[in-house]
Amino acid sequence: MIRTISLLALFTLFSVEMQAQVTNVLNNFYIIWVKPAIPIIAGLVLIVGAVANMGKLFGESRDYKGFITSIVLYLAVYFCLVGIVAAVISS
Repeated sequence: MIRTISLLALFTLFSVEMQAQVTNVLNNFYIIWVKPAIPIIAGLVLIVGAVANMGKLFGESRDYKGFITSIVLYLAVYFCLVGIVAAVISS
């Protein structure tokens, strides 16, 4: 029983040290790579969504109301998600 408790304590000490190292590495990765990439990815998603909805403006069956409705919905969802990501990043 004592051997089991001492092994458990030893593994706990090692795991705390490894978690601290992993957290530091992940923080550096987040600051260097993820944080600058978020606006670029968000911009690309916005452009792709707008281009995908442009198909409603061209062709024989033009649907202006459907285009405007889909763009407004797309932008509303997009800005809500960007706001949530910005709130998560700032804290």
